[in-house]
Amino acid sequence: MRLPPSARPLSQWLFLGGLVGVVSGVASALFLYLLDLATDFREQHTALVYTLPVAGLVLGGVYERWGKPIRGGNNLVLDSVHEGDVRLPLRMAPMVLLGTVLTHLFGGSAGREGTAVQMGGSLADAVARRLRVSAATRRELLAAGIAGGFGSVFGTPIAGTLFGLEVVVIGRMAWRWEARSSWRCGGGWARTRTWAWGCRRFCAPSWTRGCPWRPSRSSCSSPP
Repeated sequence: MRLPPSARPLSQWLFLGGLVGVVSGVASALFLYLLDLATDFREQHTALVYTLPVAGLVLGGVYERWGKPIRGGNNLVLDSVHEGDVRLPLRMAPMVLLGTVLTHLFGGSAGREGTAVQMGGSLADAVARRLRVSAATRRELLAAGIAGGFGSVFGTPIAGTLFGLEVVVIGRMAWRWEARSSWRCGGGWARTRTWAWGCRRFCAPSWTRGCPWRPSRSSCSSPP
C-alpha cells in the first residue's frame, strides 16, 4: 500500500525518531545497568573511595589522550545542533559512559543527565551521517537523540521531549509539526528499550534505602 504524499513526511519522522530512540534507549539501559553494578560493588568495597584521586588522574589522562575532540561536552552537543558544521564524534558515547560509571565506582560525583544527553546526541549524529540526511533533518534527529537520552535515563519520555524542545528549538530554529513527532517517538521508544532491559525505573542509589521519598529500586537485570 502506497502512502499518500501528505503522510510521507510524518512516516519518515516516525521511522527516524523511532530508530534514534531505540539506539539511545539501548545505550541508556546499558548505562543504568553498569551504574547499578558499580554502585553495588563500591558499597561492598568501601575502601575504593581512597583511590579516587588515582582514578581521577587516570581518567584525566585518558581524556587528554583520546578525548580532546569531545571536551566540549554538552556545549559541543548544543553547538552541533545550532551550527551545522560541528560534528559529534562517535567516541563521545562510550567515553562519557565509561567515565561516568568509573567515577561512580570510585566514589566520585557525576550526574546522569549530561551523560544521557551526550550519548543520545552522538549516537543520533552517527545515525544521521550513516543515512546521509540533510542538515535540517540532522538537527532534528539530534533533538530526538537528546530527548531519547534524557527521557530514557530518567524514565520520563514526555519530559525528555520537552527538554529536547527547550534546548534545541526555542529562539534558535524553525520547527515543523512532523519533526515534533520524531522527538516524541525518540523519547517514547528510548524509554521502551530501558523497560525491555528490566530498568523499570531509574536506578536510585543504594544509599537512599530507607528514605521515605526513595522510589522503588529498579530491577536492572543483565541484558538478554
